Amino acid sequence: MGPPKNGKEDYVACFSFIGSEILAKMGTRVPPSYYMMATLLVVAGYTMGFPNYCQGRFIDTIKHTLVKMNKEIPRTMPDLAIKIQHLYNRYYGMVDRQRTIVWDKIKLTHYLKNNSIREYNPTRYPPTKENFERIIGITKLIMIDVYMNTFSKDKPVDDADSVEVILEKMGRMVLPHSNIQEDWAKDVMMNVLSVTLLAFQAGVVNYVYPPLIDGYLKSVVLDYLEYPMFIYKDDLN
Repeated sequence: MGPPKNGKEDYVACFSFIGSEILAKMGTRVPPSYYMMATLLVVAGYTMGFPNYCQGRFIDTIKHTLVKMNKEIPRTMPDLAIKIQHLYNRYYGMVDRQRTIVWDKIKLTHYLKNNSIREYNPTRYPPTKENFERIIGITKLIMIDVYMNTFSKDKPVDDADSVEVILEKMGRMVLPHSNIQEDWAKDVMMNVLSVTLLAFQAGVVNYVYPPLIDGYLKSVVLDYLEYPMFIYKDDLN
């Protein structure tokens, strides 16, 4: 199976950015699915006979993923095309369909349970006092981070507050700063998703502050859920 009529031009146009110096240096900041997709596309270029199928910084970008995925990469072009389409649908197609849908708590819950990237179970962690205290501790740290960067005047956390009350207070505190592009705000964004997922898996009924969902948490879930930091152990210790 040879390259299409304008294969060389199309190849250069498609792959110039993927094989660029910039992306090669971004490392773990690039979504893991990028490396898988780039690896499969390079193999496809080789299989289809493209000249210079791995030019630029492609080698540095994909070498580790190529070794890791070696056994699962199809050796024939038809099977490889199916693999590429499946990967695209899993990480991009199905995710992008959600971007135009307005999310509420019901839709967020359904997505966490049934998404194509990583599913979460609300009964994974027992709803014990110890687990709730760990979630509360993480939530307080997030609120301290927001306070230190904004000097927020939100009502402080009371030691007698339940895990649901503290999660709500965190949501109220974070919401006004949800569109800030500074580094601290991005870190808070990731940590909010992390504690939300922990609370969800520990069976906290009101695991999220609803106004935080559609304009803030949805985009974080869709953009970052595939990152390894959101793979959790079997306990909260």
